[in-house]
Amino acid sequence: MKQFLSFLLYILIFVAARGQSTYAEAMRDGDDAFKNQEYKKAINKYFAAEAFDPAKKDEVKTRVNKVFDKIEKLRGEAIDLKNEAYKQKQTAVNALIDVKQSKIAADSAKDKALTSDSITKAALSKSQKLIDAFYFYEGRFALAYKHNRYGFINKQGDAIIGYQYTKAEQFNEYNGFARVKNYYWTDFLIDTFGNEYKAAYDIKDIDSSTRAVDLSGKFLTGYSPEDLFKYQHLKILIWQFNALDKLPREIGQLTNLKSLDLSGNALRNLPVEISSLQKLTFLNLEGSPLKSLPRQVYELRNLQTLNLSNIKLDSLPKEIGELKNLKSLNLASNNLRSLPAETGDLENLESLNLYYNQLTSLPKEISKLKKMRYLLLTGNNSISQAEINNLKVLLPDCKIIREAK
Repeated sequence: MKQFLSFLLYILIFVAARGQSTYAEAMRDGDDAFKNQEYKKAINKYFAAEAFDPAKKDEVKTRVNKVFDKIEKLRGEAIDLKNEAYKQKQTAVNALIDVKQSKIAADSAKDKALTSDSITKAALSKSQKLIDAFYFYEGRFALAYKHNRYGFINKQGDAIIGYQYTKAEQFNEYNGFARVKNYYWTDFLIDTFGNEYKAAYDIKDIDSSTRAVDLSGKFLTGYSPEDLFKYQHLKILIWQFNALDKLPREIGQLTNLKSLDLSGNALRNLPVEISSLQKLTFLNLEGSPLKSLPRQVYELRNLQTLNLSNIKLDSLPKEIGELKNLKSLNLASNNLRSLPAETGDLENLESLNLYYNQLTSLPKEISKLKKMRYLLLTGNNSISQAEINNLKVLLPDCKIIREAK
């Protein structure tokens, strides 16, 4: 009974997270999001509606196209605003250069320049708000639509992943992959470099050419480990929101895995066999009440991204320093009171998220992390401002974020 109630709770949480249960409701949610200028949410809702009723894909496509038409219009307005703002600023600067005859004229030009500068800043601010209304993954990628195909653009509107897909979704914020379909309606997951991985969304659809499996929210209680783990050629496994309280030992058979997303489960421990995944570069354990990790995790020397947020960690062992290739470490929403000095051995670290822990100070070895660009400290109010100021001097290229107490 306890297991059933736990499973039911996860279903309810997952359904709540997804936000709707019928085609009509999903479409209505999409329309509401569009009216509120929540374009990312609108597109996601429309695609969810198509999943509920694939027969109505033409109606969904019309709605999605409407969103992209709006985005293109806003992007054009943003570019026009920027161009006009810079034009006004240059006019004012030229006036200052040309006016040399009298102090009065110079003062007049100066006033004009100040006024123009104020207008410029206002225009730039407005254009930036328009740009920010679009969805950009990591500030770099937005889903776009052109010539009846989907692609991905940057903030300048340049296509960085070409318009080649008949269907596409935005990059997933948890794992960094986007779901797409090519001209032949074959499913792929793509990464931000445009690499394609033939995808399956159910174990029964996996074959020898499959490289990515996304089982998000499937609640796979009817499958045995052999059904999944015999496919040793897999490179990507996304197993979010499945009420898993135990990861099967057979996970160690997937020795070609590069990305493993287990977020939103109920894992309380990990099998030692996880150390066999030596090609793993991405591991997401967000949300599971692990409290601690087996030492084998710190033997995954090729890890570049490790998400340990909200797993109830009380301490971080010194072995963390062995992950020399780590670029991103997320420790947000745990119970950490200190970090080991060995954190300073993460010589390639670029981002360290310590949001909402109980840290009172940081080890002085943090100052050795010269490649770090983001240090997130919000919610650790006991860290002194003097210490933060000192870190800013020692790490001048790192953006340190902590909201005021």
